[in-house]
Amino acid sequence: MSNGLGLYLSTGLSVALFLVLIFCFQLPLKVRQLGNTILSVLVMIGDISLNDEQKESQVQLLTIRLAGRFLLLVISMVLVFALPFLLMYLLEKVDIAPMDQVVDLMVSLPFLLVSTLIGALVWGYVKLTSKNQINKVGKGFEVRYSRTEKALHLLAFATRDIQAFISKLEDKLWLKSDSGYQSQPVFITAMPRAGTTLLMELCFNTGRFATHTYRDMPFVLLPLFWRKFSLRFMKKSSEVERAHGDGMLVSLDSPEAFEEILWMTYWQDQYHNQHISPWPSYRTSRFDDFFARHQRKITTAASYQQEAKRYLSKNNLNVARVEFLLKMNPQAKIVIPFRQPAKHCQSLLRQHLNFLDIHQQDEFSRVYMAGIGHFDFGENLKPVNFDQWLSGSSSKSAESLAYWYEYWCACYQHLLKIESDRVCFVDFDKLCQQPEHELNRIADFIGLDDRTLLVKQAGLLQARDSIQDDYHGLEPELVTRIACTYDKLKSQATKELSYPDSQ
Repeated sequence: MSNGLGLYLSTGLSVALFLVLIFCFQLPLKVRQLGNTILSVLVMIGDISLNDEQKESQVQLLTIRLAGRFLLLVISMVLVFALPFLLMYLLEKVDIAPMDQVVDLMVSLPFLLVSTLIGALVWGYVKLTSKNQINKVGKGFEVRYSRTEKALHLLAFATRDIQAFISKLEDKLWLKSDSGYQSQPVFITAMPRAGTTLLMELCFNTGRFATHTYRDMPFVLLPLFWRKFSLRFMKKSSEVERAHGDGMLVSLDSPEAFEEILWMTYWQDQYHNQHISPWPSYRTSRFDDFFARHQRKITTAASYQQEAKRYLSKNNLNVARVEFLLKMNPQAKIVIPFRQPAKHCQSLLRQHLNFLDIHQQDEFSRVYMAGIGHFDFGENLKPVNFDQWLSGSSSKSAESLAYWYEYWCACYQHLLKIESDRVCFVDFDKLCQQPEHELNRIADFIGLDDRTLLVKQAGLLQARDSIQDDYHGLEPELVTRIACTYDKLKSQATKELSYPDSQ
């Protein structure tokens, strides 16, 4: 065989064997598995839903798995590179081509350029054809975080106590004055799916309020430090649909509920494996000062909105501490929306099933939601145990509609017991039907200096069809409780309010 033909034949066979071995030994899969295992270790460390003993046990198992996968990857890589060289050696022995010339050809610039181009084209094709399968999780939920971003989030979740300590340094560096901050915060809270997100956006759009946005993630406890640091590499904001699959679009500048991270850092005893306990009677603590300073930081970070001098919070779990908030801040106003029970509870069940699907398919999404304190749905579900309702519940499975009716009753019955002129119940269905009237009412209640800033957004609200109450299969006593609670809520939402702080 001619020297040139033998050289190209030996090179081609060696390269072909190398590529075949890569796929036979599944090197890309092994690399991904190793990366996933490393990420899983970080997931366990950053998972707030696990106690220290559970974390230690899980991390030990994952460490053993990590060592095994690393050893398997090393052995596979050795074989993938060694066997082609063995083939080149055998071909040299049968006088096909000298091994040193084959190696020289492989490391030559033209060969490297052509092989790199071909490899890039193949890789691009594989990525393009597999994108939809890899990136789609659950119903309409898209995985939008790279491995680096996931690791950064998990690091933030695992170091909340350290961040709280560092926040004192942040105070000294950047929180030098109150910057005109007005200590009249507005808290929007209710059970999930009650309209809290839309109410938050309406208030935020007035330009008078500052709140957490997606840009505050993942270091929510250090908003000023993170804003200054992340501006160097923060990508341009673009709107995408949020994980709920409800058509609502969000961007990095959209307001979002990240406040629960603060409460988890200072009130860890309230969070149990299966539920969350309502807050005890108010008592002063180091959290009071931290929370007050944090609110000022959020308004400082929103300096691009000159009139945003008041703190705005949308946090569903604040239903567990409404009285606590009222006593901690005598100027706070609390807005509590509610919906027709049938529509509300059916929506709660749909979202729970949706997030069960998401969490089962993507571990990071579960840990991410737990890390930011969203225990509303899915495998993270931790209901607030109002008045010990869980022990007396006849519906033990959250995959039944009756469970959500019982939770709905327990939550709103608890809230109805609170007597304060700084609490405003809002009938969300009526808000959508009569937006101008209800927005005027809300604007007066929260003490908005120019109510038209809120009322002019009435066009964003659309009347929604009511549905017939479906109480099939529910116990008569529960049906009575639902109807009675709903009637009391509607009565509260129509009573005349006083506005002592807005005159």
